[in-house]
Amino acid sequence: MQISRAQANPGQETAQERMMFTVVWSYEVKPEHVERFIEAYRPGGQWARLFHRGEGYMGSDLYRSTEAPNSFVTIDRWRSREHCTDFMMKQREAYAALDAKCDDWTVAEQRLGEIEP
Repeated sequence: MQISRAQANPGQETAQERMMFTVVWSYEVKPEHVERFIEAYRPGGQWARLFHRGEGYMGSDLYRSTEAPNSFVTIDRWRSREHCTDFMMKQREAYAALDAKCDDWTVAEQRLGEIEP
């Protein structure tokens, strides 16, 4: 899958970015829910606002496939695995509620993995 995202400084990452914990998800979105999905999963969207409740959240990116317009990838960045785990424990109910709200928008959802330095 080819994906696109504008980068201000491609290839130039900071030391902080090299030290972070990253979670990557892929989604196949129902065509009639694409706009709603983008609004919820974009940087500053509902998921990012929820994640901001957790200490150590560094941001999220949403990528859309250039070949399959209903296919997306999200990348959520945390300062460490421990920050992410702590958030999930403390915000379990809010996370589950938002996940249930968004569940009908997708045909498929897969956690692709985690990345650590």
